[in-house]
Amino acid sequence: MWNLFSKIADGFNAVSNARADQQSLYMHEVEMDLAPEITAKELMALREHLLPAHHQALKPRADSPRRAIPRAM
Repeated sequence: MWNLFSKIADGFNAVSNARADQQSLYMHEVEMDLAPEITAKELMALREHLLPAHHQALKPRADSPRRAIPRAM
């Protein structure tokens, strides 16, 4: 199994070498698809369909206030 951090370090080294004209990076053309148009009601119906019954406790309650998620400083 490969080590994720060594792969990330290799990528940063490759970018550094490419900027110093010591190495050329492979370039690929990518065609981006547009996001499908979906209404909030359709999205909620899909979520209800995909969310198993035993995970219903994870759904936010309508009467509970929304809390901000603290960000790391």
